[in-house]
Amino acid sequence: AQKKKIDITGEITSIVEKLQKIKSTGYEERLKEIKNLLKNGKKQKKELSSFVPGLIDEIFEILNAEDFKNRYFQKHITQTLFFTFFGQISFLNIVNASKSLEEWKSIFLKDYINPIFESIIDEKDSKKDYSMKCSICNIYEASNSKRKFTETTFVPLGSSEKNFNIFWGSEAPKICDLCSLIMMCTPAGSFQINYKIVSENKNPVYKNLHMFVSTNDPLTVLKDFLNNFEMRIQKREITNPFSEIVYDYLDLVKQKSEWTLENILFVEFDANYQSKKAELHYFRIPRYLAKFFVDQSRVISGIKDHNLSIQMITNFLDFSKASDLINAYLRDFIKENRFRMMSYYAFLASQADEILDLYRREWRDIAVKEKAEEIRKKLWVAYSSGKEMSLILRSRGEENKIRGIAYRLSNAVKTGNKNLFMDTLIRLCMSLGKQVPSVFIESLSGKLGFESVAHSFIAGLVSTEESEKISQSEEKQEVN
Repeated sequence: AQKKKIDITGEITSIVEKLQKIKSTGYEERLKEIKNLLKNGKKQKKELSSFVPGLIDEIFEILNAEDFKNRYFQKHITQTLFFTFFGQISFLNIVNASKSLEEWKSIFLKDYINPIFESIIDEKDSKKDYSMKCSICNIYEASNSKRKFTETTFVPLGSSEKNFNIFWGSEAPKICDLCSLIMMCTPAGSFQINYKIVSENKNPVYKNLHMFVSTNDPLTVLKDFLNNFEMRIQKREITNPFSEIVYDYLDLVKQKSEWTLENILFVEFDANYQSKKAELHYFRIPRYLAKFFVDQSRVISGIKDHNLSIQMITNFLDFSKASDLINAYLRDFIKENRFRMMSYYAFLASQADEILDLYRREWRDIAVKEKAEEIRKKLWVAYSSGKEMSLILRSRGEENKIRGIAYRLSNAVKTGNKNLFMDTLIRLCMSLGKQVPSVFIESLSGKLGFESVAHSFIAGLVSTEESEKISQSEEKQEVN
């Protein structure tokens, strides 16, 4: 195939046009001249080597110029802080758009730093009104402050002073000068992420959101953790950032306490000053789930399929059972006849789902870990029984039957038809001269989740020698 010819002058022109969008740089005329030179050179079919290298050098000089870099920085700051965080306050006001960085600094000093010193002096004035505390810190006086805790101060609030608010009453709460300065620093504590969400028509949509994570770790530890997380998410698509953060924390969970996990606060927000629209969501880990993650970290960490792990954590954080997810995971591999190591991961997922159900009910019980171990052993019996029957069928040369049987069993679980599942299981056991595993009797009596037992058995049935090698170490632990 013939290689596509690169339009070098066109590429350079595109770069120049982007630079021209940065206003008040002092280089507007020169950029215009460079663009015309490129246009004329292309039109007159001049040799590229006769004029392009010199223009490229000049563009680099412009990019490295201190005043140009300052204007670029100001444009980036304006786009981020103006639209998402603060609107037209202080130096971000549209009337200050053409002012220099030094002028911005002077405005910031006047609006945010000086008032703090003035308020310290004013505290000595007995004639001033000091009857109202700051609505954020509740420490410093805000009676004389002109700033109020509304969207004009912080866009993500999405609350206007003009609209009645049942929590505020008739007047928006005031904030002190120190908290105003701290609010202005909030972008430094957040990071931006582009991740995929699925729209109503099932087409992927990518959104840019700002996120904030708070933990009990020292600031330096949190900073390193978030930097590593941000670098990692740039390398792959993220569908649930909070689940990803929890997953990362599970790598360190042996050094973490339940209290630490409970106090992870995750906030994501999307705000736009011009549209007056703000969306804010926050998540936290409930106590029973924090205890589960600490006690049973090896269950989730044993699932080496990252997508399944994240989907499982997402289900846990949504307070929902993962049986539908596990069933769909198994059915995908059965349908495509891919009986690889993933069957073992489905078994671990069934373990996690059933054990978490125990923690939801009995996390306060001091014997909850021992009860979880009993569940693990019983589900291992179901998995081993399925694996044993799979080996018998393969030894008879009836491997082709496994797929059909597994599909019928998974379909019965999906539809909640226990009778159909047990009928298929009994027929299979009779044909192989095996007894029905006793663990199924417990599941029918309600002592054990039927879906977890059934999925564990199916995972064993579709396992292969490859998955057998992966589960050997786990099997020794369960038997002992």
